[in-house]
Amino acid sequence: MMAGSRGSTALGDKYDVLTKPVIKPSDYENRELVGILLYWDLDNCKYIEHLAISPSLRGKNYGSRVLKEFCENNGTIILEIDPPVDDISIKRLNFYSNLGFKLQEFEHIHPPYRRDYKGHKLKVMSFNRNLSEDEYNTFNVFLKERIMKYSENNN
Repeated sequence: MMAGSRGSTALGDKYDVLTKPVIKPSDYENRELVGILLYWDLDNCKYIEHLAISPSLRGKNYGSRVLKEFCENNGTIILEIDPPVDDISIKRLNFYSNLGFKLQEFEHIHPPYRRDYKGHKLKVMSFNRNLSEDEYNTFNVFLKERIMKYSENNN
């Protein structure tokens, strides 16, 4: 699976911004890349921003295997999902819950990546435990002040 490595950005920050990706031979099936896992490395946790499995390989437990391997030695792990209101979002919630992620009850608005767009409600999940309010606030500040500065909406 693809993962970023710690490196300097053009702005001089040291965060995982997809520099020097690591792809292992086991990440391929019949010469097809299985998928990608994109994450940010905060001091106190990892934030999974995106997980995608090749459409032709979905349903073969690759997503589960990738996440289990990633979660093994990475401490606190946070991700966001759409609120569970329809079949797809409920299926996604169940997928992560079955792997040990816990739905958090914080009111969470993900800031917009693009100008002239509004933020949108998402639900926060964390691996194997609930987050304290301080941990959530640290993540939320990092999201708004650090990650979003790389977006079009970096006011």
